[in-house]
Amino acid sequence: SDLAAQVANRVKSIRSDQLIALVMAREHQPSKLELLCVSAHRKLVEKLRSNAASKQLQLNACAALYAISCAGKPHVAKVVAEVELRDLLPLLNPPSAGREERTAQDEQMQLFAALFVVNLLHAKVKMEAYEAQSLLEGLGRAHDEAGEAQARDIINLGIKKLQIMDDGGKVPRSEEH
Repeated sequence: SDLAAQVANRVKSIRSDQLIALVMAREHQPSKLELLCVSAHRKLVEKLRSNAASKQLQLNACAALYAISCAGKPHVAKVVAEVELRDLLPLLNPPSAGREERTAQDEQMQLFAALFVVNLLHAKVKMEAYEAQSLLEGLGRAHDEAGEAQARDIINLGIKKLQIMDDGGKVPRSEEH
């Protein structure tokens, strides 16, 4: 059928590691809850923050944290308690021209970091206006560089959330999105 062909083409266009992580993020709620119960998110945040960790380990930690953050709004608070959004800023801004060559890992990291940030924003994260502005810029870049419409739509939700958040003053608004 046409639908089956469309799905098959869509799956072919996604790298297998991205597909696995996206499926994991959307499926099997009991696994995500078990990971939260054993505090896996704490260890993953440590790996994400570690400058000694390999780029691949940081990518895997970010993808796993994104998946765990998909457990639902009530459960995201446990993750929010462990991660500071400013720790994610470098992941939203991978190397660009002039610094070092950008790799597929950089692109994947940016995507998972952006999706993770969007989920964290649903937990009413408090932040300073300058942090919100940095996140807006990072999410804007991730939005523009995302290869999939669905990822861009999700990232756009985060951009809109940041635009309306108020933490003692208006968060600067991005006119681009």
